[in-house]
Amino acid sequence: MKRVIKQISWLFILAVLTLSMSMAVQAKSKKNVPTSGKCGKYATWTYDKSTKILKIQGHGKLVSPSKYWPDPWNLLEIKKVEIGDGITKIGKYCFYDMEYLKSVTIPNSVKTIGAYAFDETALRSVTIPKSVKTIGACAFSQTKLRSVTISSHVKNIGPAVFEECRKLKKVVWKAKKIPFQTFHWCTSLSQIKVGSNLQSIGECAFEDTALKKFTMPDSVRDIGKSAFQDCNSLESLKLSSKLKELPKRFIAETESLRELSVPTGVIVIDKEAFSDSYVEKILLPDTVENIKRKAFKDASGLQEIKISNNVTYIRDETFKNCEQLKTVRFGTKVAVIGEAAFSKCKKLANISFPASLKDIEYGAFTNCALDNVVLGSNIRNVDYWAFKNCKYLKSVLIGNHVTTFQSNAVSGCPSLITIQVAADNPVYEAVDNCLLGKAEKELLVVPGGKTGTFVIPNQVRKINGEAFASCSKINAYNAGSNPNYKTLNGMLADQTGTILVACPQGRTGTIAVPSGITTIGASSFQNSKASYIYIPNTVTTLEACAFENCNNITQITIPGSVYQVAIACFWECDNLNKVTIENGVSRVCRSAFHGCKKLKKVVLPSTLFFIHTSAFAECDYRLTLYCKKNSLGMSYATNNEFRYKMI
Repeated sequence: MKRVIKQISWLFILAVLTLSMSMAVQAKSKKNVPTSGKCGKYATWTYDKSTKILKIQGHGKLVSPSKYWPDPWNLLEIKKVEIGDGITKIGKYCFYDMEYLKSVTIPNSVKTIGAYAFDETALRSVTIPKSVKTIGACAFSQTKLRSVTISSHVKNIGPAVFEECRKLKKVVWKAKKIPFQTFHWCTSLSQIKVGSNLQSIGECAFEDTALKKFTMPDSVRDIGKSAFQDCNSLESLKLSSKLKELPKRFIAETESLRELSVPTGVIVIDKEAFSDSYVEKILLPDTVENIKRKAFKDASGLQEIKISNNVTYIRDETFKNCEQLKTVRFGTKVAVIGEAAFSKCKKLANISFPASLKDIEYGAFTNCALDNVVLGSNIRNVDYWAFKNCKYLKSVLIGNHVTTFQSNAVSGCPSLITIQVAADNPVYEAVDNCLLGKAEKELLVVPGGKTGTFVIPNQVRKINGEAFASCSKINAYNAGSNPNYKTLNGMLADQTGTILVACPQGRTGTIAVPSGITTIGASSFQNSKASYIYIPNTVTTLEACAFENCNNITQITIPGSVYQVAIACFWECDNLNKVTIENGVSRVCRSAFHGCKKLKKVVLPSTLFFIHTSAFAECDYRLTLYCKKNSLGMSYATNNEFRYKMI
């Protein structure tokens, strides 16, 4: 310990000596720094220590004297710079990082101010003469300027010229372009007056400023992405009538802007243009033809939208998470509503689909407040999860041209009571408010609002695995006089009594699979409320998703009579913490226990010859596999970095 302390002490002493020597060298260098010299081929400089003024004389280009001496200006406490008439160009990095510089005089002879010329100085004010035609990138960025005027004589301006000037409050801008990131992070900028000749506003030009109002002259033809992003004080924005496109994220994450009029002439609204904004009402002119994906995603203030008559496709996630959206008025040409287009619009209760609509894609209206859905005569396809988790949905009317209605389209709709189908629909029919496929008399959807004992209609010859997915209130099945099915202790089985088709979700407590069952069918226990499920050794087959989302079971034993644990068999059983797989089981398939987040103990038999790499994906990080020495289970645990113990 003493030796360690001694070593630390020597290191500390060495560090102090090094710092002292460095300070001494710096002090010496400051003492010996010159007060005059060359700063260009035809330019010279002098420094007055008493006034702390740097004077520059000559003509032509002005450059940093570091070309002639190691950074003399940065070693002097220069507070003011006076540039004499005759200098035509201020070179790049000329006064860069001069922390004391507060004032500069630029003569009428200067035509060019180079990139980073005054970057990171303490400059508080500047007058840019009309002679200046070019200002380079970041020329005045990170300064302490309070106001600035750019005349129309400036023809060429680089990006980020005033970026992060956090004291800048007022700007007069007469140039034709506001380039990329010009006022980015100018967090005090609240006023800007632009000329009538302004043609373009660059990417992120006003991002994160304090602008309250901006009137765009009609001369502006294009805006860069994120131009007004994070302008949280912006209350009024008037757009140019010459615009053809509203760019990506152009008012994203604005908090105070409530209304916006999109001018006639705009054709394209780019992706995420209004995302995370608080605009409440938007009317899109009929010139709009293309609304790109996520254009209004997370626009949490949006309450009403009118979609123009030339829009044919509402793309993926266009209005996702618009939690205040109550009213949608579709244009007359909308043919497709894309994936998750209105997902999680929690106040969207009523909607009228246009006659032009043909396709409702995957998850288009999940988690909405819809209470009634009428699928008009021209609608052809209703995709997976289209109306999933619409908890207030009571009725669905399927028109005569619907040829694809996925069986889980209305999954998770506990209030759904009525399903009706147009009489001349060639594919579907409704029996006892349930949806059947005409060709095979397949029971496709049983409404989630069904309660008590459900009687299988006599016409049913086949039952889809998703048919009862939302039936949390059914506590028993009755096959009645249906010749294709029988009931065993309130559970539904095929006519032979060997294949378990469905266990009622509403049944609680311990459930024993009836003896004689050899196959537990796909999704048969899906969403079951049972707290324990007993599987007898007569069972040889577990089909895919058999116990999916059985969130009340805490443990399960899979008998050795079972050949394999099927794909997604116990998918996301939230409270399952212990699994015992007995000797005889040969395979554990893909995603068998995916997302069982509390699963901590799995007993694996020595008879296994296959375990898929994803079998225990996204389970509890403390999961321990109990296995025989040198078994497949031990090898799997080692290769996939799971804890294991010998049994």
